Amino acid sequence: MRQKLTKTRHPGIFKRSDGRLVVRVRAINPRTGKESDRSKTLTRGATIAEAKRAALSMREEVLNGGNLAVKIPNLRDYSKIWASRKVARGEWTPGASTARTAGSVMVSHIWPELGDLILDQITRHDLIEWVDRQLTCKPSTISNRWGILRAIIREGCLEYDFPDPCFAVKIPSVPRKGGADMTLTPAQVRAVLQDAEKNEPDSYPVILLGFASGARRSELFAAQYESFDLSGEVGIWEIDAHVTLEGLQASTKTGHNRTAYLDPWTTEELRRISSDQRPSVFLNQLNRPTLSNHYHLERAFRRIYKRLGLGEYHGTKVFRQTYITLCNLAQIGNAHTKDQVGHSSDRMLGVYTRTPEELRKVAASKFGNVIQINDFRTERGTKRGTESKKEVSA
Repeated sequence: MRQKLTKTRHPGIFKRSDGRLVVRVRAINPRTGKESDRSKTLTRGATIAEAKRAALSMREEVLNGGNLAVKIPNLRDYSKIWASRKVARGEWTPGASTARTAGSVMVSHIWPELGDLILDQITRHDLIEWVDRQLTCKPSTISNRWGILRAIIREGCLEYDFPDPCFAVKIPSVPRKGGADMTLTPAQVRAVLQDAEKNEPDSYPVILLGFASGARRSELFAAQYESFDLSGEVGIWEIDAHVTLEGLQASTKTGHNRTAYLDPWTTEELRRISSDQRPSVFLNQLNRPTLSNHYHLERAFRRIYKRLGLGEYHGTKVFRQTYITLCNLAQIGNAHTKDQVGHSSDRMLGVYTRTPEELRKVAASKFGNVIQINDFRTERGTKRGTESKKEVSA
């Protein structure tokens, strides 16, 4: 909600609910003959005398026919400009989850407290207080909200050339989760596929395609028969849609459509599935684009994990993390992996890359062989034995 303004006994000077003074001036511009309004929120701690001087200065600007060289908008208005530029640059797709999340954060958590402040009047103290009011949330939630607010303000800093108030504002650190338990080994992937084919036939095509492509969950749920070319040895999937709460969207989450290539075994398996069923139900529940399919898949996955004794199930990111990790272990180049999963940088691949515990143990053993620690122990034991014999003979 917006800050409530209370009239003071001084004309044109108001007081916000957080104690800051707001000056409003209305005068007729002699050049245009039109009324001109000016509004300014003073910095925290400003006095009535300073507010009067600010009002006088603003009135003189209007009466002299001059306008401010650059009228800097408040945070609410500028954040709308910022969002529209993201869409225009192709960084956001209207209706995509990223744009919807950012819009929700701005409307619910940024505008009510900071929306009325002019960009260059936002202070570091304002931002610290804003962060303090978010501390009831999880660190990851605070980090996401702060990232959006900081991006808006810093773009404004560059555009209007004012100091960055975000400098040295601290937010709670986000603990990094270990990801080995979210990644399956090749043997575990085979076991999951075998179990799914036997016990979860409705979910089997989804799980097969997820592990074979590393696609996002929302892209899997938007898969259509017409998007696949299974005529060759290597299958081709044109990923050009995803599902959100609003339904099927005609692009990927990032707005950059891509082509995924499927290995020969997966291609043959999908051909078999398509021959067993009519093309309109090629991917079963996937052919009905809706996020409700997610809960069906979640329940199926939990049953599979329980039957196989794979421990706790952590979500459908298992597809993406497993695919990227196995590509890394197979020494497949990052260029292919990025094109396949739709990542724009090696840094994002690093976020999803994990090494299973068994392989880390093998790597530790190999490291021991490299530095020949056993030979070192043997040499040390031989040396000590020789020294002991000398002491006895003496």
